[in-house]
Amino acid sequence: MSLLKSLPSIRSRASLARRASFAPFSSTASTSAGATGTSQPPGILDALRDPANDSRSQPQAYDVWGKPVPPVGGVAEAPVVEDGPPLPPPESYPRSMNPVAAANQVTRAAVGQEKPLYAVSVKATRNNTIVTFARPGGDQLVTLTGGKLGFKKSNRNGYEAGYQCAVGIIGAMEEQMKKVDFEWELLLKGFGSGREAMLTAITTSVGANVKDRLKRVTDRTPIKIGERFRCLKNDVELRLAHLAQMSESASISDSISLPPAREIPSSFFSSVKSWWSAGEKGSAASEERLLRKLPYFRPAGSPPVTPDHATPVIAQSSRVELDDPRHYLNTFSIKSTTPSPDAPPPAVLLHGYGAGLGFFYQNFPALGQWVGKRGSSVHAVDWLGMGRSARVPFHVKAKREDIDGRVHEAESFFIDSLEQWRRKMGLETMTLIGHSLGGYLSIAYALRYPTRVSKLILLSPAGIPHDPNTTVPSRELTDPQTTGANEGDHPEPADPKRIQDLKSTQQEAQRQESRSRKVLTYLWEQGWSPFQIVRSTLFWGPMLIGKYSSRRFIGLGEEDTRAMHEYIMNITLAKGSGEYCISHLLAPGAHARRPMVDRISALKIPVTFVYGDHDWMDPEGGKESVERLRQAGNGFGRMYMIPHAGHHVYLDNPKAVNDLLIKELDRPAGSGRTSHSP
Repeated sequence: MSLLKSLPSIRSRASLARRASFAPFSSTASTSAGATGTSQPPGILDALRDPANDSRSQPQAYDVWGKPVPPVGGVAEAPVVEDGPPLPPPESYPRSMNPVAAANQVTRAAVGQEKPLYAVSVKATRNNTIVTFARPGGDQLVTLTGGKLGFKKSNRNGYEAGYQCAVGIIGAMEEQMKKVDFEWELLLKGFGSGREAMLTAITTSVGANVKDRLKRVTDRTPIKIGERFRCLKNDVELRLAHLAQMSESASISDSISLPPAREIPSSFFSSVKSWWSAGEKGSAASEERLLRKLPYFRPAGSPPVTPDHATPVIAQSSRVELDDPRHYLNTFSIKSTTPSPDAPPPAVLLHGYGAGLGFFYQNFPALGQWVGKRGSSVHAVDWLGMGRSARVPFHVKAKREDIDGRVHEAESFFIDSLEQWRRKMGLETMTLIGHSLGGYLSIAYALRYPTRVSKLILLSPAGIPHDPNTTVPSRELTDPQTTGANEGDHPEPADPKRIQDLKSTQQEAQRQESRSRKVLTYLWEQGWSPFQIVRSTLFWGPMLIGKYSSRRFIGLGEEDTRAMHEYIMNITLAKGSGEYCISHLLAPGAHARRPMVDRISALKIPVTFVYGDHDWMDPEGGKESVERLRQAGNGFGRMYMIPHAGHHVYLDNPKAVNDLLIKELDRPAGSGRTSHSP
């Protein structure tokens, strides 16, 4: 009880001590307090004054608790002050301030910043992505996580989860901007996919309204140094001029050289290493490695185009946001630096099932020359749910027996996104160049939007003929690349003899189809995605993909084969999405549930079919389609055969295909005659 009774006096003494230590620089407080009859401890300046000038005859001494100390011998001794330099006036002493706050105040004053500084914190771990938007004092306004947005298990830490968190936080920031004019800083912690997703969102059109207010980026990711963990606490000042140079595709910066592609895995250990490295960053690097073969490609961080147009064309990658911010299409564009008002419509390349725009890397040089010559543009696009485009959920609501409903929903998943992309890009009309499934969907798009397509060039298109046909889809996984292409090769009109020779080869392959091939064909026809099977093998996946790559692309050369393998591996191991369309569009036997040969006669535009002379896709559908176009009054259907080429005609014999593409792109719409026979 005695201790409790003494607490008030202790507190009062402590208070006096604090007042003595924080207000010591003048005797103003002491004088004013004395006027009111309250005793105050003297200041330091009072103690340093000459006692002759002090009006107090008996200066009082105090202990650390602020309690008066009785003078020795009953009389307090005046302090002895030796001669010294003159003291500055009391008002010259600075006010007490936190040194960090003082530094921030100086920095803000230097840049003219008077707005409140909000914070966006991104914690990207291998289990989840957590993004928080907070006021200057730390008061959280919005917190989003991958789990909160509906992503389950391992998908919570994926790139899509991080990107959707970023979109939601940016939306909250835009709402707050309507109320408060603020600036913000970005705090990063962890090397998960959410980190890359946030930077991508800021530098694309999603973050257009907020990136101008970003003033600082701080990386607080712990890194292991010896036996300890240190935290990167130093702020990295990123002005928006630097952020604007970051690639909108979140690819590797131009200032960072890309490492060479890995060796194709031949052992379990190397397969595990490749599996571990796969992801969004690896996918971006593998795609850019193929695109950098173009001398006019501008990677991330490249300066803007020079005003003197030193190069006739430029090539860049971007992510084009669709109507739903969570949906985007990965896009590679080659544009003229001096566009011509009389230029032909731009060409748009659309890849096949489970592939990506990087497959066309050997066709880009010739198309780039065409762009520079004609003042037009060329774009290559990854379908929604494939390549490096958004991997959004793919669902069909129609019942199994409703064939028309299933086909319509599956086609709309791709066609609607392509139409949104066209509007975002500001293209009035396009020439669509589609391979395999991309050819099928190109026809479907032209049927739904006939005024937006000027021509169709279909490279070994899928889903054209009726059943039965001689298509053998399992050959895509087992056949080696067709080689032997030379400079003398050129496209040849598809006469009946060439078509029959190709069908005979396909019929023989059907008869010799092994039991394992039949199993692969059965699984594929029943809707099993081959990529789903590869992903289910986990660590063995890269090695399985390597067996396909080393066989299918052996004719590309060692370096290009490795580059293609790494590209295919990354897009194959990504989250399944658009690949699940296959069972809704194609029936058992690998023919379309609604064959295009029955629908194509509605088109009034030039349509060109192209097959390889070793193709596994049945050419009979192309031949019959040209005839049906002619019967419907459209005499602008053509069909060609490419020598020394299989299903991937553009890769097996790029020169012959490039010559044909330039010829068809330069051909005026409405010229020429039907051609599939002499």
